[in-house]
Amino acid sequence: MAKNKKVCRHCKSEINVDAKRCPICRGKQSRPIVTVLIVLLFLIVGVVAFYAGSGQNPFEDVTEKTYAVGDSVEINGVTVKFVGVTESQGTEFFQPESGNVFVLPEFEIKNGSSNGLNMSTIMNFDAYVDGYSTALSLSAISVAGAEQLDGTIAAGKNMKGVVGYEVPANYKDLEISVSLDVWSSKKLTFKYAK
Repeated sequence: MAKNKKVCRHCKSEINVDAKRCPICRGKQSRPIVTVLIVLLFLIVGVVAFYAGSGQNPFEDVTEKTYAVGDSVEINGVTVKFVGVTESQGTEFFQPESGNVFVLPEFEIKNGSSNGLNMSTIMNFDAYVDGYSTALSLSAISVAGAEQLDGTIAAGKNMKGVVGYEVPANYKDLEISVSLDVWSSKKLTFKYAK
């Protein structure tokens, strides 16, 4: 073997000492990628098999039910309580349009898990008034005089606050869906009948 050569550890070909990878087999880049892909595939198959085989879904029991004011629901150490709903005609600076009111559902979230929990009034909460989707109202939240449900709840800590909506004054039902994980389709559903 020449002085400026070394042997590829994968295909045993002679290559330059300065080569970062073997020009014949591509050495270092091909095998780690394949290995990582194989490991990821086994992990995904394992997780799917675990949930399918056990017949258990940690969210199934609680996400298929509807909860009312005063109810608390616990999932994986996180407890969500629907504290109540208040209505407001607004303030001097923030008022709903004529015929509407501000509705302020209040929640308390206790993070009994070992991880931080990120909450966002925009990402984690969806609301429906009499079956119609309604958007978050920053004006409603401004008149609440309470904290918003935005931020990170550290492990073992709590958060209490409101989300706000502007709705017709004669509404009958308010339904709020709360997701503890923005990447999951599983949501807790809370209903309030006026």
